[in-house]
Amino acid sequence: MAGLDEPALRSAVERLAEADILFVKGDGSQANYRFKHALIQDAAYESLLKSRRQVLHRLAAEILCDQPERAAAEPEAIAHHFTRAGVDDLAIKWWGMAGDQALRRSAFQEAIAHLGKAIEMADSAGATARRGPRGSTAPNQRLAQLHVAYGNALIAARGFGAPETTEAFLAIATWALGNVELATSLVGRMHARIGDVMHVNTLAFGKMNACMFELMRRDRMRVVENAFELARLVREYDLAMFRGSAVFLEAWANVAVGAPGDGLEGMRRGVGLLREQNVLWFDGLLKIALAEAEYGAGDADRAVALLDEGLATAERTGYRAFDAELHRVRGEVLLTRDTSKPAPTEEAFLSAIAVAKQQGTRSFELRAALSLANLYCSVGRYADAHSVLDAALKGFALTPDFPEVAVAAAFLAAIPGLYPVVK
Repeated sequence: MAGLDEPALRSAVERLAEADILFVKGDGSQANYRFKHALIQDAAYESLLKSRRQVLHRLAAEILCDQPERAAAEPEAIAHHFTRAGVDDLAIKWWGMAGDQALRRSAFQEAIAHLGKAIEMADSAGATARRGPRGSTAPNQRLAQLHVAYGNALIAARGFGAPETTEAFLAIATWALGNVELATSLVGRMHARIGDVMHVNTLAFGKMNACMFELMRRDRMRVVENAFELARLVREYDLAMFRGSAVFLEAWANVAVGAPGDGLEGMRRGVGLLREQNVLWFDGLLKIALAEAEYGAGDADRAVALLDEGLATAERTGYRAFDAELHRVRGEVLLTRDTSKPAPTEEAFLSAIAVAKQQGTRSFELRAALSLANLYCSVGRYADAHSVLDAALKGFALTPDFPEVAVAAAFLAAIPGLYPVVK
């Protein structure tokens, strides 16, 4: 009934209310009217020409946009009206806002629905192909942001609970806790599961976690294999959520196998993309890998700065799974930077062991103990070396899944502190 003056409009809706067709809530200019029966509403709606419906939907959307509190509370209503009005760009914007709001409320299924609608409309409208003046890539950037948010919602709603992703996270935690053979078995089961998965986001998520697992346990060639497959999936299906991880891991893999590529620069770019996306679950692990690459390129100061940054990020975000490793690698770099000053290195190794003990991450504790024992032996503290390594090694059995156990056992047997003459 838009287009009527206010007295005529009020008279019309009052007659409908008297006829028991409308519910009335409120009085005067604040009154709200709703159809009592959905069938009547549908009949009234279908009686309008499509062009007239679009005009009314746009008017409704614009009225809601002019009410900031209501717009903030009901972005999906505005998105719905702009969609029905055929105003695609604004509909995509408001569906995205509705999805973001649902994510903040942890309403993940609702977020999936809203963001999925935004992505569907953007694809249909050819948003990825459109470019603004002077080469603007704003539509592409917005679509990438939608995909990232959609992926986060999918993982939160289904991904972490799916068997293949649950096994991946369990494997990473289990390995760090010292149950290395069980962890390897879990990853094997995850690979078997995702081999039959048709959902490409779940497949990419599995490959990414496999990379992180192998990077954590330092199996270079398995990282390479999974990294190249992840990168292929991201390129083929334009998986924006995984782009930062894929960029980093593919660059790392190229360095590992000596393949041509952007190497160190690609790793830096990947970390930057992940920071922009606020995807920081594995920030500590990737900062370690990047720091080692920077150190290998001759920049020890940059390596230490990255490790300090990783520890600061862990403190800020609460993602502290790799704190012990950050301290350990920091100690290794500090030692080679200035071998005449072992005290800062010892402090870093002791911090790594303390954190590992507190977290129960026995695999990380053994690595840190190996590093500290090496340091102690280098300055003649054989008994201290024996003590720290012996304590960390207890409970571990020799296994190819964790070569450090064999290294530590052999080192322990060779420490002069084992012999009475040294004691």
